[in-house]
Amino acid sequence: MKRYDIINHLIRINNYKSFLEIGTQEHINISNIIVDKKISVDPDPEVNADFTISSDDFFKQNKEKFDIIFVDGLHHADFVYRDIINSLKIINLGGCVVVHDVIPNSYESQLIPLEKTLSTGSGIWNGDVWKSWIKLRTERKDLIMKVVNTDHGCGIIYPTKYGKGDFISSYNNGYYTFDKDLILSSLNLISPNEFLTLFDKPINKDYIFI
Repeated sequence: MKRYDIINHLIRINNYKSFLEIGTQEHINISNIIVDKKISVDPDPEVNADFTISSDDFFKQNKEKFDIIFVDGLHHADFVYRDIINSLKIINLGGCVVVHDVIPNSYESQLIPLEKTLSTGSGIWNGDVWKSWIKLRTERKDLIMKVVNTDHGCGIIYPTKYGKGDFISSYNNGYYTFDKDLILSSLNLISPNEFLTLFDKPINKDYIFI
């Protein structure tokens, strides 16, 4: 199951009409998304995105809301965290955010910046996206957060009633050191089959933002 399979499933089940992608690169994902409206954001002029600006700049000037947003921009925890928070502010009622590369392949694959990973000979760079995900889980009690264990980890986030979210009290006493087992136990992993079972009906809209 690839990231676009997960996104397309959510689009079908929820009857979503609009999709925003943060980080488009080779158009591998967005070209496979089936939805009425697709908008892409990527600062690289060679990508030919709809908005050739940073995600921070996009969110500052954006006036639209979207049903589903895919976060796959710069894989630095602080950037990803901002992208998630900004995305949650502009999803429609019943919408969700999907985050890529939540599961680090190895210690080397999550080094920052990319050049450090490349210097190790690793062919995979997930960045430290995992830190932003776990940080959010320790801060918010109003978010459902599940990571589908496929395609480098595809996290799904949507609001719920306060106190009903997938909250954890802490991660390693606040020290975000790399420990693969501890990371995996803190992500709230589900299998692809569990994803299909859990998301077989529209996302509950019975919540309020706080």
